[in-house]
Amino acid sequence: ECMPANQLSDIANIFEGEMTCCTLCHPKGGACDKESLVPPLLGMYFDIYTQTRSGTDRNTARNMVAHFVLARKETIFPNKFAYRRKAESKEEEKMLFGDMLARME
Repeated sequence: ECMPANQLSDIANIFEGEMTCCTLCHPKGGACDKESLVPPLLGMYFDIYTQTRSGTDRNTARNMVAHFVLARKETIFPNKFAYRRKAESKEEEKMLFGDMLARME
């Protein structure tokens, strides 16, 4: 059964939501859980990008996912994110994916 496009968008935009650590305003100034997702998502992007560039993948479902991800890469792989600490009332911008996708391409 196919997943509705709006549900797929909700799942793909994981960095638009708040992780538990974000809700708690990163007590003790620890790393954000969003940062721990960067390596596996970079690996996923690399696989999608290289399969698409090679043009040899004939799997229709995988090609549909690749098209979906590549069309939304700025949202799915944001350059930066807002980081709040419990002790401070202001947000700071922290690097997330930065220019890593461009360097991969």
